[in-house]
Amino acid sequence: MIFSISLIVIAVAIMAIVYFVPKNSNHSSGANTQGGSRTVPIQVTAHDIEIIKGQKFENFYTVSNKDALITFEIDKAELVEIEGDNITALKQGETNIKIIAEEGNEKDSCTIKVKISADKYAAISANSNCTILNDIIYTESSVCSIKIEFFDNYGNPINSTYSIICDDATVKFKKRSSEVIIMTDHSVVFSISFDNGEVVQSVQVVHSN
Repeated sequence: MIFSISLIVIAVAIMAIVYFVPKNSNHSSGANTQGGSRTVPIQVTAHDIEIIKGQKFENFYTVSNKDALITFEIDKAELVEIEGDNITALKQGETNIKIIAEEGNEKDSCTIKVKISADKYAAISANSNCTILNDIIYTESSVCSIKIEFFDNYGNPINSTYSIICDDATVKFKKRSSEVIIMTDHSVVFSISFDNGEVVQSVQVVHSN
């Protein structure tokens, strides 16, 4: 009788040990696994770009999975050319570009702003009846004159034909090579533009009556 009771106690103890031994789990906290490797969500990243017309900007975006399908939505496609992860500035201006990365059911996107500057710039200096500070012309006279010179983005002087654009028809301009005579009795804003229509810069005239 005592022997039978001992056997029962031993059997119960063995069952308890088996029941409480932890089993292996296939769950990995924080990420799914496949073939022993972690599955990383697809992600595309990029930042706003400022570039000069004619220049190329390399590796302008990154994507977490190199096998992802990349497409672009460009507001002003005429301003840029994209080849792979390189972007070339074709014209002066600004545009937004949406970069979309897709692989299977995974999808991510980001939008950047690309600002393209002219490949040359204008420098203005005072000739008569005015002073210039931070490209703002200050004058008390109805007639003043300035000098306009052009440089490439390396600071080298260049020859360039240009136009003066102003929406105020009462303001008169007279060009003499690099000299521009401004005839106005009030404050005004005008633009210096290349003959192809690209605006180099806007200039403000502050008139003190």
